[in-house]
Amino acid sequence: MSISAQAWLFFMAVLTGAGIGFFFDCFRILRKTSAFFAKRAVALQDTIFWIVATGAMFYFLLHENFGEIRLFAVLGAVLGAVLYFAALSRFVVPVFVHIVEFLKRVIIAALKIIFAPFIFLYNRYFPKIRSGLSRLVRYVKMRSRKLWRDWFILRKKV
Repeated sequence: MSISAQAWLFFMAVLTGAGIGFFFDCFRILRKTSAFFAKRAVALQDTIFWIVATGAMFYFLLHENFGEIRLFAVLGAVLGAVLYFAALSRFVVPVFVHIVEFLKRVIIAALKIIFAPFIFLYNRYFPKIRSGLSRLVRYVKMRSRKLWRDWFILRKKV
């Protein structure tokens, strides 16, 4: 393998390591923007991360290095991840957290606009149905009490 090919392999390993670091930051962003992912799915996220990271390194070494494991390629991936976390991660995570929060607000506003007619109809007509049902329930309770009272009176006389 020529020196230029090795240099290209090292550069691609650094990029792969940085990509793996960014993928880890995606999970960090999910944890910061969603209460569900922050508490319940951390072990699942870690498992998914390691499966994908291992698969990415395997694919990289198989595709770029013909399946040979070279120390400088592995060190390049580690260096790429370390450089990403040292230089970019502290800027990427807050920016993407703000983007995700903004997108959540936009989607919620769009859903409110889409469902506004249904909410209006629900608020307009359902209270009448609900009050009618509650009146019916009260009537049934009242009639059943009277029936039970009459039953006990009749039973005592017999």
